Formats: sequence, structure tokens, C-alpha cells
Amino acid sequence: MLAREVKTKVKINRQTILDVLYIYSPGTVVEYPATSGDSGHIGHLFEMDPTQEWSNPCNSFAYSLGPPKGSRGHGGDVLYCDLLTDTGGQRVPCRESHATCSKACSYADEEALSAPHFQASRDAVQSSLLALRKTLSPDAQLLQRTMSYWAALCRAGCSAPPDPCQMNLEIIRTPRKQAWLETWDKQRDESHRGQPSKLTCKGQLIFDHGHDNQPIVRYVGYYYYFSVLKFGHCARCEFYSKNGPGARDHFLDHGPSSGLYDIDYLQALFNGDTTEIAMIEQEAMQKGFDLSAPCRVVMNHTSVRSKCPHTHRNANGELVLAPMKRLYCQCLFRVYQPFEEYRTTCPRILVVCSKPHNHPVPLPAKTPTSIWSDLFRILEEMDHDLPDMTPCRFLRHPTVLTFLRRQSPDSPHPTLANLHVSLANRDHLWSYITQVQKLKFPFGTGWQGL
Repeated sequence: MLAREVKTKVKINRQTILDVLYIYSPGTVVEYPATSGDSGHIGHLFEMDPTQEWSNPCNSFAYSLGPPKGSRGHGGDVLYCDLLTDTGGQRVPCRESHATCSKACSYADEEALSAPHFQASRDAVQSSLLALRKTLSPDAQLLQRTMSYWAALCRAGCSAPPDPCQMNLEIIRTPRKQAWLETWDKQRDESHRGQPSKLTCKGQLIFDHGHDNQPIVRYVGYYYYFSVLKFGHCARCEFYSKNGPGARDHFLDHGPSSGLYDIDYLQALFNGDTTEIAMIEQEAMQKGFDLSAPCRVVMNHTSVRSKCPHTHRNANGELVLAPMKRLYCQCLFRVYQPFEEYRTTCPRILVVCSKPHNHPVPLPAKTPTSIWSDLFRILEEMDHDLPDMTPCRFLRHPTVLTFLRRQSPDSPHPTLANLHVSLANRDHLWSYITQVQKLKFPFGTGWQGL
């Protein structure tokens, strides 16, 4: 129980009486605040440390606070709350802000998306995720890993620069293949959120066998031919050569020969063999591997991701980037906090939650304010190591390792994920590093910054 004290039937103004009020000590982080049913209100009173920097506890909520939203208490419109009083018991002027809270995959189950919930916890979310993973048999995990590998290669493509000869080739495709490629390029452009795409090789992904008859994956150009050599069937690009200039820059991966993937399933995916794919997946459904099952991905409204990170295919078995759609939640958050000049005498913030969430419980993807402020402080103190700092270097830095051992003394090898699960995403860490670098080096870390 995070709350230091719990009260019932607490009046905060003439219109509102809280059914339950949870009171938290300074420094308490609440990620899943409880809310009420269709009627009533649940209050969360956060006591703040007046000697520390003032931070809104809503920034640590797993729920995003998005539109429709607004505020009151600015200008001549002065508000008062019975719970926000000074040391003499007098009510202090405050302002009130309100917002609603998510995005979900378009392949999700509509009925599951609208299932309401009133209370959640990180432990409950982690338990449900672990239970879901344990339901997969080893064979199902093998197929899932294979599908993820194939989808990752399709998304990433070949990073080699485009060959001028490739750009001038007359490309002949079936109408179905041409339609899918046009849709795929459009979906990839949408996932970049307006950022220009880097020109790279537009080669086709094929499944091949190396000289030792080991399976490999290679990107080849649009124009390719088949040849039969003494070590088996291969597909080679006319631009691919061990000796040609730039030919070795094209993608080549020996991952399939590692034994981590189902070769039959992988080869069927590369070849577009719908009959073989359907047969393998039909047998795997009994083992827990079902790509047709509804997606469970739910993200915060503030997430910049526009496409679902999970693998989805259309009715023809072709890979698609499923868009994330906006869910409108009926839960309302009202935040009451005193004006800045009264924060010393009234160091408290009240959050009132009303109505249930009509969407699944989101994952704890937001790093609490107290944690990322510590990371910012560490980055600001790195001085000469900051200009060329990367997430990998940050994780290996002696200052960070000392900080993690102090925060998690019982863990033999502590990581940032021990502080909060959201830090397992290195994009979060890269964002923090970039922010501090821009603050310390506004003209960059190159010659202009000297």
C-alpha cells in the first residue's frame, strides 16, 4: 500500500465529496492512481517537499493526460480547495487543470479495448505479461522468433547506398506485388512522422545458401538472376561481387544458420509460399502461436509511435505496419495545486479521478520524474565525457555503475531497468542524453561548438 493514510467521504468544495482519499508521503511515486465507477470521485493527496524542486505527480502516471483538457484559476478566477490549506488552516488560492487519458493497435480486439478498469498496479501488469509468455511452448517461441526476425529485416531493408544502375532499371512486378510495395512505402513514410527517408538500396530480400550450404539472408538489386552452382541454388545480384567496388556494402546476414530460427518457416516467408505458411501456422495454433489473435498493444497518448511495433499481416499474408488509433477515455483527471507563492506554506497537490478507464491497462512506459532528474544530474556532471556520450557508454560509465550499486545494493549486476522498467528502452536514454547535450553545447559538439 503506497498511501500513508486513507480517508472516506472527504469534502473538497461545495460541489464535490470524495468517496475515498489517499494521502501520500513526500517522494511517493504513483503510476496507477485508482479511479471511481460511473459516479463518485477518488482523491489522491500528494504531500510535497518544499525544499525540493516542485514537480507534478501526474508526470509519473502511466496514463497519458491528453485532450480534451483545460484549466481554471488564472487571472481573476480564484479557486479554493478545502484540502489545500496553509499552516494556519486557511485555504490558499489554487488553480485546477483537467485532462483525459491512449492509443491502441488497429488489429486489437474491440471488445477488449473497451473493457473498463478502476485500479491497476505495475505488479499486476507484469504478472499478466509473464503469464502470457509462459503459455507459449518452445516450438511456438521458435516460430515467433522467426516471424520477428523476418519482419525486422523487411522493416529495416538494406542500408547500402543506391546504385545508379539500379535506379535506371525497368522493374517488372506482378500487380499484387506492385500494390503491396506502394502500400508498404506509404506506411514506412507515415511511421517516420514527416522525417525525410534516407535513400538506400531498394533490393529484394531473398533466402539463400552459402558455399558451405548454410542458409544466409542477402539483399540483392531489383535485377537478379538465378544460377545453379555445385553447392546449391542461389540468387545473386548482378551488382553483388566480392571484388567489385561497393558491392560488399549490401546486406548479408548468416543469422539463419545459427539454429535460432525455423528454416522451413523462414524460407516460406521469404518465398511468399502461402500454402506452406498456412500449413505451418495452422499446426502451430495448437501450441500457442496464433498471428490472427487480437493484438494487445496499448500505448500512451503522448507516445510518438504511429505504427504498432508488433508484426501484422493482411489477408494476403503480406507484412503491414498497423496504424495506432486513438482511444477516447471517459476517465477525468482534475489536478488542484496552489499558486507558486503559496507552495511553501501549502506543499500539497490534489488529484481527483472520476469515472473508469474504458481501455486496457497501459504499460509503465513513462519514467518517473524523480528518476529522470537523477539521470539528468549525472549527465550534467560528466563534463568531458558528455560530448560523445551514447547509451552504451552511459551504461558502462563508472559514475553510472556506482549510482546503480547505491540504488540497488541487493542486485549483483544492477541495470537502469532496476530503477524503472521504462529505462529498458534505450530510446528514452538517448533522448535524455540529447537534451543535456543541447543544453550544455547549444552550438553542437563539432567545430562550431568550440
